[in-house]
Amino acid sequence: MAPLIDVVFLLIIFFMCVSQFTRLQVEKLQLPEADSGEGNLANASIPCVLNVREDGRIVFDGRTYSIAHLPQALQNRYKVLSAENAPAVVIRGDRRVPWKTASALMEICAAQGFGKVRVAVQEKSGKQP
Repeated sequence: MAPLIDVVFLLIIFFMCVSQFTRLQVEKLQLPEADSGEGNLANASIPCVLNVREDGRIVFDGRTYSIAHLPQALQNRYKVLSAENAPAVVIRGDRRVPWKTASALMEICAAQGFGKVRVAVQEKSGKQP
């Protein structure tokens, strides 16, 4: 009976940690609106999420980066994910962020080798994909 209790306790700790990592990736932002999109990315396993705040600061893995220092952080993450075939990145930018910032982030991600770069949007009905 004691080993079963140990296993259950370890599972509880594991799920608590995983839920914390998920919260670190997604910040509360006002996403731009779009008429259509690919679907809900909340349940997809996307290894890299870039959150761009209204003031232009980029949050990646719980840390804040400038656009000049982001390539090194992305390169380090790409080395870890190199076993995957073309890892994906989701850019979640506040609706007040200029498009040239999002475009520059797309170019940086592509230059670091990420195969799929997506931009998160909000449906006009108010749901967030």
